[in-house]
Amino acid sequence: MLNRFSLLAVLCSLSVLSIAQSGYQIKVHVDNYDHDTLYLGFYYGDKQYLKDTAILAKGKFVFDGEKPLDPGMYLILLQPDNSFVQLNINRGKQQMDIKFDAKDPVNSFSIKGDKDNQAFYEYIRYLNNQRPEADALRKQLENPELSAEEKSKLEEKLIAINEKVKAFQEKMVTDYKGTLTAALISSFQEMTIPQFEGEERDVQVRKYRYFMDHYFDGIDFSDERMIRTSFFFTKVNDYVQKHTVQIPDSLIRAVDHVLGLCKNNEEAFKFFLVHFVNVYAKSNIIGMDAVYVHIVDEYYAKGAAPWVDEEQLNKMVKNAESLRPILIGEIAPNIKMEKRDGTKISLYDIDSEFTVLFFWAPDCGHCQKSMPKVVEFYNKFKDKGVEIFAVCTKVTDKVPDCWKMVDEKGMDIWINVVDPYLLSKFSTIYDIKSTPQIFILDKKKEILLKRLAAEQLDSVMEELLHRQEQVDEQFKN
Repeated sequence: MLNRFSLLAVLCSLSVLSIAQSGYQIKVHVDNYDHDTLYLGFYYGDKQYLKDTAILAKGKFVFDGEKPLDPGMYLILLQPDNSFVQLNINRGKQQMDIKFDAKDPVNSFSIKGDKDNQAFYEYIRYLNNQRPEADALRKQLENPELSAEEKSKLEEKLIAINEKVKAFQEKMVTDYKGTLTAALISSFQEMTIPQFEGEERDVQVRKYRYFMDHYFDGIDFSDERMIRTSFFFTKVNDYVQKHTVQIPDSLIRAVDHVLGLCKNNEEAFKFFLVHFVNVYAKSNIIGMDAVYVHIVDEYYAKGAAPWVDEEQLNKMVKNAESLRPILIGEIAPNIKMEKRDGTKISLYDIDSEFTVLFFWAPDCGHCQKSMPKVVEFYNKFKDKGVEIFAVCTKVTDKVPDCWKMVDEKGMDIWINVVDPYLLSKFSTIYDIKSTPQIFILDKKKEILLKRLAAEQLDSVMEELLHRQEQVDEQFKN
Protein backbone atom coordinates (compact mmCIF):
# COMPACT_ATOMS: atom_id res chain seq x y z
CA MET A 1 0.00 0.00 0.00
CA LEU A 2 2.85 2.37 0.86
CA ASN A 3 4.48 1.75 -2.52
CA ARG A 4 1.18 2.40 -4.31
CA PHE A 5 0.75 5.73 -2.45
CA SER A 6 4.36 6.65 -3.21
CA LEU A 7 3.85 5.91 -6.89
CA LEU A 8 0.65 7.96 -6.92
CA ALA A 9 2.48 10.90 -5.31
CA VAL A 10 5.23 10.69 -7.91
CA LEU A 11 2.70 10.61 -10.75
CA CYS A 12 0.86 13.63 -9.29
CA SER A 13 4.09 15.58 -8.92
CA LEU A 14 5.06 14.74 -12.52
CA SER A 15 1.63 15.91 -13.67
CA VAL A 16 2.03 19.24 -11.87
CA LEU A 17 5.55 19.61 -13.28
CA SER A 18 4.23 18.92 -16.78
CA ILE A 19 1.60 21.66 -16.44
CA ALA A 20 4.19 24.10 -15.10
CA GLN A 21 6.59 23.33 -17.96
CA SER A 22 3.87 23.90 -20.57
CA GLY A 23 3.06 27.35 -19.17
CA TYR A 24 5.32 30.03 -17.76
CA GLN A 25 6.68 30.93 -14.36
CA ILE A 26 8.94 33.93 -13.91
CA LYS A 27 10.27 34.53 -10.41
CA VAL A 28 11.66 38.01 -9.81
CA HIS A 29 13.68 39.21 -6.85
CA VAL A 30 14.19 43.00 -6.78
CA ASP A 31 16.50 44.79 -4.39
CA ASN A 32 15.89 48.42 -3.36
CA TYR A 33 12.27 48.34 -4.50
CA ASP A 34 9.69 49.74 -2.09
CA HIS A 35 6.51 48.71 -3.90
CA ASP A 36 4.56 45.47 -3.70
CA THR A 37 3.54 45.17 -7.37
CA LEU A 38 5.28 44.40 -10.66
CA TYR A 39 3.69 44.25 -14.12
CA LEU A 40 4.64 42.12 -17.10
CA GLY A 41 4.09 43.82 -20.43
CA PHE A 42 5.05 43.08 -24.01
CA TYR A 43 5.63 44.80 -27.34
CA TYR A 44 3.26 44.17 -30.21
CA GLY A 45 3.76 46.10 -33.42
CA ASP A 46 3.82 49.77 -32.53
CA LYS A 47 2.23 49.40 -29.08
CA GLN A 48 2.83 47.91 -25.65
CA TYR A 49 0.32 45.78 -23.74
CA LEU A 50 -0.03 44.48 -20.19
CA LYS A 51 0.12 40.71 -19.80
CA ASP A 52 0.34 39.87 -16.09
CA THR A 53 0.59 41.28 -12.56
CA ALA A 54 2.68 39.95 -9.67
CA ILE A 55 2.25 40.82 -5.97
CA LEU A 56 5.16 40.56 -3.56
CA ALA A 57 5.04 37.34 -1.53
CA LYS A 58 7.83 35.84 0.57
CA GLY A 59 10.31 38.32 -0.83
CA LYS A 60 9.64 37.52 -4.48
CA PHE A 61 7.31 38.40 -7.32
CA VAL A 62 6.00 35.55 -9.44
CA PHE A 63 4.40 35.80 -12.87
CA ASP A 64 2.79 32.55 -13.91
CA GLY A 65 0.23 31.15 -16.30
CA GLU A 66 -0.94 27.81 -17.66
CA LYS A 67 -0.38 28.78 -21.28
CA PRO A 68 3.11 29.66 -22.53
CA LEU A 69 3.89 33.24 -23.43
CA ASP A 70 4.10 34.13 -27.08
CA PRO A 71 7.80 34.66 -27.82
CA GLY A 72 9.22 38.15 -28.10
CA MET A 73 10.40 41.10 -26.02
CA TYR A 74 8.69 41.55 -22.66
CA LEU A 75 8.93 44.28 -20.04
CA ILE A 76 9.00 43.99 -16.27
CA LEU A 77 7.44 47.31 -15.27
CA LEU A 78 8.37 48.91 -11.96
CA GLN A 79 6.31 51.35 -9.94
CA PRO A 80 5.67 54.23 -9.64
CA ASP A 81 7.09 55.53 -12.97
CA ASN A 82 6.78 52.39 -15.14
CA SER A 83 10.52 52.19 -15.68
CA PHE A 84 11.23 48.72 -17.02
CA VAL A 85 13.60 45.83 -17.33
CA GLN A 86 13.58 44.03 -20.66
CA LEU A 87 13.16 40.27 -20.84
CA ASN A 88 13.49 38.09 -23.93
CA ILE A 89 10.99 35.23 -24.06
CA ASN A 90 11.44 32.21 -26.31
CA ARG A 91 9.44 29.06 -26.86
CA GLY A 92 10.30 26.12 -24.65
CA LYS A 93 11.85 27.04 -21.35
CA GLN A 94 9.77 29.78 -19.74
CA GLN A 95 10.60 29.01 -16.13
CA MET A 96 12.96 31.75 -15.01
CA ASP A 97 14.55 33.03 -11.83
CA ILE A 98 15.62 36.66 -12.17
CA LYS A 99 17.32 39.07 -9.85
CA PHE A 100 18.23 42.74 -10.19
CA ASP A 101 18.62 45.97 -8.24
CA ALA A 102 15.95 48.57 -9.01
CA LYS A 103 18.57 51.34 -8.73
CA ASP A 104 20.82 49.78 -11.39
CA PRO A 105 18.93 47.00 -13.21
CA VAL A 106 21.23 46.69 -16.22
CA ASN A 107 24.47 46.09 -14.32
CA SER A 108 22.82 44.01 -11.60
CA PHE A 109 20.59 41.83 -13.79
CA SER A 110 21.16 38.11 -13.43
CA ILE A 111 19.31 35.04 -14.68
CA LYS A 112 20.25 31.39 -14.48
CA GLY A 113 20.48 29.14 -17.51
CA ASP A 114 19.08 31.55 -20.10
CA LYS A 115 21.74 32.49 -22.65
CA ASP A 116 19.45 34.84 -24.57
CA ASN A 117 18.90 37.23 -21.65
CA GLN A 118 22.48 36.79 -20.47
CA ALA A 119 23.63 37.81 -23.95
CA PHE A 120 21.27 40.76 -24.08
CA TYR A 121 22.56 42.29 -20.86
CA GLU A 122 26.15 41.55 -21.83
CA TYR A 123 25.52 43.54 -25.02
CA ILE A 124 23.80 46.46 -23.26
CA ARG A 125 26.59 46.69 -20.67
CA TYR A 126 29.21 46.69 -23.41
CA LEU A 127 27.48 49.54 -25.27
CA ASN A 128 27.11 51.49 -22.03
CA ASN A 129 30.83 51.14 -21.42
CA GLN A 130 31.72 52.36 -24.92
CA ARG A 131 29.26 55.24 -25.09
CA PRO A 132 30.96 57.79 -22.73
CA GLU A 133 34.21 57.84 -24.72
CA ALA A 134 32.37 58.06 -28.05
CA ASP A 135 30.12 60.87 -26.77
CA ALA A 136 33.14 62.77 -25.48
CA LEU A 137 34.85 62.52 -28.87
CA ARG A 138 31.73 63.74 -30.69
CA LYS A 139 31.48 66.69 -28.33
CA GLN A 140 35.12 67.60 -28.97
CA LEU A 141 34.49 67.44 -32.73
CA GLU A 142 31.85 70.16 -32.36
CA ASN A 143 34.57 72.64 -31.41
CA PRO A 144 34.89 75.05 -34.40
CA GLU A 145 38.42 76.02 -33.36
CA LEU A 146 39.87 72.56 -33.95
CA SER A 147 42.72 72.35 -36.44
CA ALA A 148 42.43 69.92 -39.34
CA GLU A 149 45.05 67.67 -37.73
CA GLU A 150 43.24 67.64 -34.35
CA LYS A 151 39.94 66.90 -36.03
CA SER A 152 41.45 64.07 -38.03
CA LYS A 153 42.89 62.43 -34.90
CA LEU A 154 39.57 62.64 -33.08
CA GLU A 155 37.75 61.15 -36.07
CA GLU A 156 40.25 58.29 -36.19
CA LYS A 157 39.59 57.51 -32.53
CA LEU A 158 35.84 57.58 -33.12
CA ILE A 159 36.18 55.28 -36.13
CA ALA A 160 38.26 52.90 -34.03
CA ILE A 161 35.51 52.75 -31.39
CA ASN A 162 32.88 52.15 -34.07
CA GLU A 163 34.94 49.36 -35.60
CA LYS A 164 35.43 47.82 -32.17
CA VAL A 165 31.69 47.90 -31.51
CA LYS A 166 30.98 46.48 -34.95
CA ALA A 167 33.36 43.58 -34.34
CA PHE A 168 31.73 42.91 -30.98
CA GLN A 169 28.29 42.92 -32.62
CA GLU A 170 29.39 40.45 -35.27
CA LYS A 171 30.81 38.17 -32.59
CA MET A 172 27.58 38.34 -30.58
CA VAL A 173 25.50 37.46 -33.65
CA THR A 174 27.75 34.46 -34.32
CA ASP A 175 28.11 33.26 -30.71
CA TYR A 176 24.41 33.63 -29.89
CA LYS A 177 22.90 32.63 -33.21
CA GLY A 178 19.17 31.97 -32.91
CA THR A 179 18.63 34.17 -29.88
CA LEU A 180 16.42 37.25 -29.92
CA THR A 181 19.49 39.23 -28.86
CA ALA A 182 21.31 38.18 -32.04
CA ALA A 183 18.24 39.11 -34.09
CA LEU A 184 18.13 42.53 -32.44
CA ILE A 185 21.82 43.23 -33.08
CA SER A 186 21.61 41.96 -36.65
CA SER A 187 18.68 44.23 -37.46
CA PHE A 188 20.60 47.34 -36.41
CA GLN A 189 23.99 46.58 -37.92
CA GLU A 190 25.06 49.42 -40.17
CA MET A 191 24.77 48.75 -43.89
CA THR A 192 27.91 49.12 -46.00
CA ILE A 193 26.97 50.65 -49.35
CA PRO A 194 29.41 49.94 -52.21
CA GLN A 195 31.27 52.76 -53.92
CA PHE A 196 29.75 53.33 -57.34
CA GLU A 197 31.38 55.17 -60.21
CA GLY A 198 29.80 57.52 -62.70
CA GLU A 199 28.00 60.84 -62.74
CA GLU A 200 26.95 62.16 -59.34
CA ARG A 201 23.21 61.82 -59.94
CA ASP A 202 23.56 58.26 -61.25
CA VAL A 203 25.74 57.33 -58.27
CA GLN A 204 23.17 58.70 -55.81
CA VAL A 205 20.36 56.78 -57.51
CA ARG A 206 22.35 53.54 -57.42
CA LYS A 207 23.22 54.07 -53.75
CA TYR A 208 19.56 54.65 -52.92
CA ARG A 209 18.47 51.54 -54.80
CA TYR A 210 21.12 49.45 -53.07
CA PHE A 211 20.02 50.83 -49.70
CA MET A 212 16.38 49.96 -50.40
CA ASP A 213 17.20 46.51 -51.85
CA HIS A 214 19.26 45.55 -48.79
CA TYR A 215 17.34 47.44 -46.11
CA PHE A 216 15.90 44.28 -44.53
CA ASP A 217 18.94 42.02 -44.98
CA GLY A 218 19.48 41.69 -41.22
CA ILE A 219 15.89 40.70 -40.38
CA ASP A 220 14.31 37.26 -40.59
CA PHE A 221 10.66 38.03 -41.37
CA SER A 222 9.69 34.41 -40.76
CA ASP A 223 10.76 34.68 -37.11
CA GLU A 224 7.56 34.71 -35.05
CA ARG A 225 9.24 36.77 -32.32
CA MET A 226 9.72 39.82 -34.55
CA ILE A 227 6.20 41.22 -34.19
CA ARG A 228 6.70 41.36 -30.40
CA THR A 229 9.85 43.46 -30.40
CA SER A 230 10.56 47.14 -29.94
CA PHE A 231 12.35 47.54 -33.27
CA PHE A 232 10.46 45.55 -35.93
CA PHE A 233 7.55 47.92 -36.53
CA THR A 234 9.82 50.97 -36.51
CA LYS A 235 12.14 49.36 -39.05
CA VAL A 236 9.28 48.50 -41.40
CA ASN A 237 7.45 51.79 -40.90
CA ASP A 238 10.61 53.81 -41.62
CA TYR A 239 11.09 51.84 -44.85
CA VAL A 240 7.61 52.74 -46.07
CA GLN A 241 7.07 56.21 -44.58
CA LYS A 242 10.59 57.70 -44.54
CA HIS A 243 12.71 55.97 -47.17
CA THR A 244 10.12 55.29 -49.88
CA VAL A 245 9.21 58.12 -52.25
CA GLN A 246 5.75 59.22 -51.11
CA ILE A 247 3.85 58.67 -54.34
CA PRO A 248 1.23 55.91 -54.80
CA ASP A 249 3.19 53.70 -57.22
CA SER A 250 6.29 53.64 -55.02
CA LEU A 251 4.27 53.07 -51.86
CA ILE A 252 2.36 50.22 -53.47
CA ARG A 253 5.65 48.52 -54.33
CA ALA A 254 6.91 49.07 -50.77
CA VAL A 255 3.75 47.66 -49.19
CA ASP A 256 3.83 44.64 -51.50
CA HIS A 257 7.49 44.06 -50.66
CA VAL A 258 6.85 44.09 -46.91
CA LEU A 259 3.82 41.81 -47.17
CA GLY A 260 5.77 39.47 -49.44
CA LEU A 261 8.51 39.20 -46.81
CA CYS A 262 5.83 38.38 -44.23
CA LYS A 263 4.33 35.52 -46.24
CA ASN A 264 5.85 32.87 -43.94
CA ASN A 265 4.85 34.71 -40.76
CA GLU A 266 1.07 34.64 -40.49
CA GLU A 267 0.84 36.95 -37.49
CA ALA A 268 3.19 39.59 -38.92
CA PHE A 269 1.37 39.42 -42.27
CA LYS A 270 -1.98 40.01 -40.59
CA PHE A 271 -0.64 42.87 -38.48
CA PHE A 272 0.94 44.77 -41.36
CA LEU A 273 -1.91 44.13 -43.78
CA VAL A 274 -4.38 45.62 -41.28
CA HIS A 275 -1.96 48.43 -40.46
CA PHE A 276 -1.42 49.43 -44.09
CA VAL A 277 -5.07 49.31 -45.08
CA ASN A 278 -5.98 51.51 -42.11
CA VAL A 279 -3.18 54.00 -42.80
CA TYR A 280 -4.21 54.55 -46.40
CA ALA A 281 -7.94 54.40 -45.75
CA LYS A 282 -7.56 57.29 -43.31
CA SER A 283 -4.89 59.25 -45.18
CA ASN A 284 -5.69 62.88 -46.03
CA ILE A 285 -2.79 63.07 -48.47
CA ILE A 286 -3.90 63.54 -52.07
CA GLY A 287 -3.72 60.32 -54.10
CA MET A 288 -3.12 57.88 -51.24
CA ASP A 289 -6.50 56.25 -51.85
CA ALA A 290 -4.79 54.47 -54.75
CA VAL A 291 -2.71 52.54 -52.21
CA TYR A 292 -5.86 51.63 -50.26
CA VAL A 293 -7.60 50.41 -53.42
CA HIS A 294 -4.57 48.30 -54.36
CA ILE A 295 -4.43 46.66 -50.92
CA VAL A 296 -8.14 45.83 -51.00
CA ASP A 297 -7.97 44.50 -54.58
CA GLU A 298 -4.82 42.44 -54.19
CA TYR A 299 -5.26 41.07 -50.67
CA TYR A 300 -8.73 41.44 -49.17
CA ALA A 301 -10.72 40.75 -52.33
CA LYS A 302 -8.51 37.75 -53.13
CA GLY A 303 -9.08 36.03 -49.78
CA ALA A 304 -5.77 36.90 -48.09
CA ALA A 305 -7.57 38.21 -44.99
CA PRO A 306 -9.79 35.32 -43.81
CA TRP A 307 -10.23 36.95 -40.38
CA VAL A 308 -12.46 39.69 -41.85
CA ASP A 309 -16.18 38.92 -41.64
CA GLU A 310 -18.18 38.89 -44.88
CA GLU A 311 -20.10 42.09 -44.16
CA GLN A 312 -16.95 44.12 -43.49
CA LEU A 313 -15.19 42.58 -46.49
CA ASN A 314 -18.08 43.52 -48.79
CA LYS A 315 -17.95 47.11 -47.50
CA MET A 316 -14.23 47.34 -48.21
CA VAL A 317 -14.57 45.88 -51.69
CA LYS A 318 -17.49 48.17 -52.49
CA ASN A 319 -15.55 51.18 -51.20
CA ALA A 320 -12.57 50.28 -53.38
CA GLU A 321 -14.86 49.90 -56.37
CA SER A 322 -16.29 53.37 -55.81
CA LEU A 323 -12.81 54.92 -55.52
CA ARG A 324 -11.18 53.12 -58.44
CA PRO A 325 -12.73 55.20 -61.29
CA ILE A 326 -11.68 58.50 -59.67
CA LEU A 327 -8.10 57.70 -58.77
CA ILE A 328 -5.46 60.16 -59.92
CA GLY A 329 -4.40 59.17 -63.43
CA GLU A 330 -7.81 57.81 -64.41
CA ILE A 331 -10.07 59.47 -66.96
CA ALA A 332 -12.78 61.27 -65.01
CA PRO A 333 -16.20 59.65 -65.54
CA ASN A 334 -18.51 61.72 -67.71
CA ILE A 335 -21.62 63.21 -66.10
CA LYS A 336 -24.53 64.80 -67.96
CA MET A 337 -26.01 67.81 -66.18
CA GLU A 338 -28.16 70.85 -66.96
CA LYS A 339 -27.67 74.61 -66.78
CA ARG A 340 -30.04 77.13 -65.19
CA ASP A 341 -32.05 77.44 -68.44
CA GLY A 342 -32.44 73.68 -68.70
CA THR A 343 -29.81 73.27 -71.42
CA LYS A 344 -28.12 69.87 -71.24
CA ILE A 345 -24.35 69.78 -70.92
CA SER A 346 -21.84 67.10 -70.01
CA LEU A 347 -18.39 67.24 -68.46
CA TYR A 348 -16.88 65.97 -71.71
CA ASP A 349 -18.40 68.92 -73.60
CA ILE A 350 -15.87 71.22 -71.92
CA ASP A 351 -12.97 71.93 -74.25
CA SER A 352 -10.15 73.48 -72.25
CA GLU A 353 -6.58 72.72 -71.28
CA PHE A 354 -7.66 72.28 -67.66
CA THR A 355 -11.08 71.70 -66.14
CA VAL A 356 -11.78 72.31 -62.47
CA LEU A 357 -14.61 70.01 -61.44
CA PHE A 358 -16.12 71.71 -58.42
CA PHE A 359 -18.83 70.11 -56.26
CA TRP A 360 -20.49 72.48 -53.81
CA ALA A 361 -23.71 73.12 -51.86
CA PRO A 362 -25.40 76.41 -50.88
CA ASP A 363 -25.87 75.33 -47.25
CA CYS A 364 -22.20 74.29 -46.89
CA GLY A 365 -20.45 76.81 -44.65
CA HIS A 366 -17.00 75.93 -45.96
CA CYS A 367 -18.24 76.32 -49.54
CA GLN A 368 -19.47 79.83 -48.77
CA LYS A 369 -16.14 80.77 -47.19
CA SER A 370 -14.21 79.23 -50.09
CA MET A 371 -16.20 80.82 -52.90
CA PRO A 372 -14.36 84.19 -52.96
CA LYS A 373 -11.10 82.27 -53.37
CA VAL A 374 -12.54 80.26 -56.26
CA VAL A 375 -13.84 83.44 -57.94
CA GLU A 376 -10.43 85.07 -57.55
CA PHE A 377 -8.75 81.95 -58.92
CA TYR A 378 -11.00 81.80 -61.98
CA ASN A 379 -10.53 85.46 -62.84
CA LYS A 380 -6.76 84.91 -62.74
CA PHE A 381 -6.64 81.76 -64.86
CA LYS A 382 -9.69 81.85 -67.17
CA ASP A 383 -7.57 83.25 -70.01
CA LYS A 384 -4.89 80.59 -69.49
CA GLY A 385 -6.95 77.59 -70.56
CA VAL A 386 -8.81 76.95 -67.30
CA GLU A 387 -12.55 76.33 -67.06
CA ILE A 388 -14.70 75.53 -64.02
CA PHE A 389 -17.52 73.00 -64.18
CA ALA A 390 -19.35 73.74 -60.93
CA VAL A 391 -21.88 71.15 -59.78
CA CYS A 392 -24.38 72.21 -57.14
CA THR A 393 -25.27 69.04 -55.26
CA LYS A 394 -28.81 70.08 -54.29
CA VAL A 395 -31.78 68.31 -55.91
CA THR A 396 -35.54 68.70 -56.50
CA ASP A 397 -37.06 71.67 -54.64
CA LYS A 398 -33.67 72.76 -53.22
CA VAL A 399 -32.23 73.57 -56.66
CA PRO A 400 -33.39 77.22 -56.53
CA ASP A 401 -31.04 77.67 -53.56
CA CYS A 402 -28.17 76.88 -55.94
CA TRP A 403 -29.04 79.69 -58.32
CA LYS A 404 -29.60 82.11 -55.46
CA MET A 405 -26.05 81.56 -54.21
CA VAL A 406 -24.65 81.74 -57.75
CA ASP A 407 -26.06 85.26 -57.98
CA GLU A 408 -25.05 86.31 -54.48
CA LYS A 409 -21.45 85.10 -54.74
CA GLY A 410 -20.76 86.21 -58.32
CA MET A 411 -20.39 82.64 -59.54
CA ASP A 412 -22.11 83.18 -62.89
CA ILE A 413 -18.73 83.72 -64.53
CA TRP A 414 -18.15 79.98 -65.07
CA ILE A 415 -20.27 76.96 -66.00
CA ASN A 416 -22.81 76.16 -63.27
CA VAL A 417 -24.86 72.98 -63.46
CA VAL A 418 -27.30 70.86 -61.47
CA ASP A 419 -28.88 67.43 -61.67
CA PRO A 420 -32.31 67.85 -60.04
CA TYR A 421 -33.18 64.15 -60.07
CA LEU A 422 -29.71 62.59 -59.78
CA LEU A 423 -29.99 61.00 -63.19
CA SER A 424 -26.21 61.21 -63.60
CA LYS A 425 -25.56 59.58 -60.22
CA PHE A 426 -22.71 62.07 -59.80
CA SER A 427 -22.61 61.76 -56.00
CA THR A 428 -22.02 58.01 -56.25
CA ILE A 429 -19.64 58.18 -59.21
CA TYR A 430 -17.48 60.85 -57.61
CA ASP A 431 -17.87 59.57 -54.04
CA ILE A 432 -19.26 62.91 -52.84
CA LYS A 433 -19.85 62.49 -49.13
CA SER A 434 -19.15 66.13 -48.23
CA THR A 435 -18.56 69.44 -49.94
CA PRO A 436 -16.66 71.21 -51.31
CA GLN A 437 -14.85 68.66 -53.48
CA ILE A 438 -12.44 69.87 -56.16
CA PHE A 439 -10.86 67.86 -58.99
CA ILE A 440 -8.42 69.19 -61.58
CA LEU A 441 -8.59 67.50 -65.01
CA ASP A 442 -6.37 67.92 -68.05
CA LYS A 443 -7.49 68.35 -71.66
CA LYS A 444 -8.20 64.60 -71.98
CA LYS A 445 -10.16 64.73 -68.69
CA GLU A 446 -7.50 62.72 -66.90
CA ILE A 447 -7.60 63.36 -63.14
CA LEU A 448 -4.43 65.25 -62.23
CA LEU A 449 -5.31 66.15 -58.65
CA LYS A 450 -8.32 65.90 -56.37
CA ARG A 451 -9.68 66.65 -52.91
CA LEU A 452 -8.02 70.06 -53.08
CA ALA A 453 -8.92 73.00 -50.87
CA ALA A 454 -9.93 76.24 -52.59
CA GLU A 455 -6.88 77.89 -51.06
CA GLN A 456 -4.62 75.45 -52.93
CA LEU A 457 -6.02 76.08 -56.40
CA ASP A 458 -3.85 79.07 -57.24
CA SER A 459 -0.47 77.54 -56.35
CA VAL A 460 -1.37 74.16 -57.85
CA MET A 461 -2.44 75.68 -61.16
CA GLU A 462 0.72 77.78 -61.29
CA GLU A 463 2.75 74.59 -60.94
CA LEU A 464 0.71 72.75 -63.60
CA LEU A 465 1.10 75.58 -66.09
CA HIS A 466 4.82 75.77 -65.35
CA ARG A 467 5.19 72.06 -66.05
CA GLN A 468 3.20 72.40 -69.25
CA GLU A 469 5.50 75.20 -70.40
CA GLN A 470 8.53 73.00 -69.71
CA VAL A 471 7.03 70.16 -71.77
CA ASP A 472 6.15 72.51 -74.62
CA GLU A 473 9.71 73.90 -74.57
CA GLN A 474 11.17 70.40 -74.79
CA PHE A 475 9.04 69.62 -77.85
CA LYS A 476 10.20 72.86 -79.52
CA ASN A 477 13.80 71.85 -79.02
